Order: sequence, then C-alpha cells, then structure tokens
Amino acid sequence: MLLLLACTATPTFTEAQRSAGVEAAGNVEGDRLMFHVANLVTTRSEEEPYFPPEARYEGMPFTHLNSADYVAAALEGANLTPSIETGGLEGRETHTVLADIPGGSNADEIVLVSAHHDAWFFGADDNATGVAVILEVARVLAYSEPDRTIRIVSFDREEEGLVGAAEYASAHDGFYRIVNLDSVGYTDSAPGSQTSILGLDAPDTGDFLAVIAPEMAQDDLLASLALAAELPSPMKTAGVLSNGNAHSALTTDLLRSDHAPFWAMGVPGLFFTDTTQFRNPKYHTEEDTIDTLDPVFLAQVGAFTAAVVAAYAEAE
Repeated sequence: MLLLLACTATPTFTEAQRSAGVEAAGNVEGDRLMFHVANLVTTRSEEEPYFPPEARYEGMPFTHLNSADYVAAALEGANLTPSIETGGLEGRETHTVLADIPGGSNADEIVLVSAHHDAWFFGADDNATGVAVILEVARVLAYSEPDRTIRIVSFDREEEGLVGAAEYASAHDGFYRIVNLDSVGYTDSAPGSQTSILGLDAPDTGDFLAVIAPEMAQDDLLASLALAAELPSPMKTAGVLSNGNAHSALTTDLLRSDHAPFWAMGVPGLFFTDTTQFRNPKYHTEEDTIDTLDPVFLAQVGAFTAAVVAAYAEAE
C-alpha cells in the first residue's frame, strides 16, 4: 500500500493538542529561519572540506564540524543545555548534537525533532533548512512545559548512509514519536516542476510539503494534515502513507533520511521534505545556495513543524 492523502483528513489530535499546536505555530519567526540558514551556509564555507573516497561521491566536498558547533551554540542561545555525542564507523567520526526540553507528566516519553547538519557543498536546502527549523522549534518551545520530553537532535553523516542516526537509534530508547526534516525550503510553481514521487499521482507543481509516514503512523499523518489547515498561515501539503515501516524495494526513496532507523525499530512519526531531486535541480550540487530558497514556504514549514511537535508533546 502506498497512498497519496489529501489535506482534508479528519483530525485525530485532541482539542488540547491542537490548541498547543496552533499557539506554537504562531510564535515562529521566518526571519530567524533564514538567519540560521545563512549562518550555516557561511560556517560551512569556512571549513576545510573532506572528500570521501567512494566513486559515487567523487568531487563532492563534505563538511560537518562547524555546523555541529553552530547547532550547539544556537541551542545554548535558546537557553537549553546541548551535548554532543561522538561516534563513527570506518574512521568517520560523527558529532550528533542534542538538547532536551524536559517533560512533565509523561517525561519518559521522548518526542524527537531531528535534521542532519552535515552537507555536500553549501547545503542550503539540504539541509540548512531542516536544521534552521529544529532550532526555531527549540526556541519557541523552550519554555512550553510539555507533558512529554522534546529532544532536539541534529544528526551527523546522514549523507554517507545515515550513520549518526543509526548509531543513536541503536544506543537509546524511550522514543514516543519522531519528526524528521530534510530539505524543506525549495519550491517551484511552474507546471511540470514536480516529478511524481514513486509513481504516485502527485501534484505536478513543486509548491507543497510532502508529509510522509509509515503505516503505523496513519492516524498521526491524518491529524497533522488537518492541523496544517488550521494554522495562521496554512500551507499546501501532500501526505504519503507507506506500507509497513516503508522498508521495502518499492519505498526506498521514502527512507533516505534519518527517520529510517527509527521507523525500522517501530518508532512512529513523520518525515517532512520538499522531495529533493524530485523537484530541486540544485540538489547535491554547488548551486544549492540560499538565493534558491523560498523564505515564505520555509516559514510555513517552521510553523507547521512547531505545531506538530507541540501537539505530540501534549498528553492526550
């Protein structure tokens, strides 16, 4: 089963969850998102890049150290207490940055909000946009006193096989939901700009956010799509529901980011993306720069993400 769902779904979040979500969305500031994107692009340009030896990465400069430091500093600036977990495989060290917004009544249930900070080239859309959103969510919700613990996580070496996320998922537990963002700032309103995702009858203009879920998160997907329509600045969404946990040959393209190892271990949740190469010709090139982004769309994604995370963190 692989379904494209409309955004007119029946909501399943409770009234309290929806209220918390709408309030959080209203506090997101689009200028802060673009500020983080610009700073991440700049800090990457100041790092000596690493060139992986594999032929498929030939000539692609990789950076991850300065961006990890930037995320940690930004989380500290949001009055959180960040930490950096290091690890790595085959000599490739990872720096995963995280900080908690402590929960109350359901503190042992963790809502993960994630995006990877490593990048090819300047990585404006992929994935400074996703990192900018989770940093803004951290600022908005830092004093929200959620029922569930909200954990802001910036994974490393996503681009080389989800290394940081896979390590983290295998070493920790207690996850209630995950909201993962990867490339959420590029749009194109020209007809034919959107390639169909996995053969689905998707819109042919690249001006929507794809909200992707495994079968176990069907209710979450429906609720999030309905919540999107209730926000102060509603955005176009396209929901994709996969069979099982999406780990099959048919649905490989739904797993190309850090949510994949969590879905595999049974953690429900959502993946937000502008669909990368199905829309963005700058994807994984030196032309993935800040001037190609859509600030209005990114602000809508930020508000939507804050709303969903706040709803998840509110006990039913």
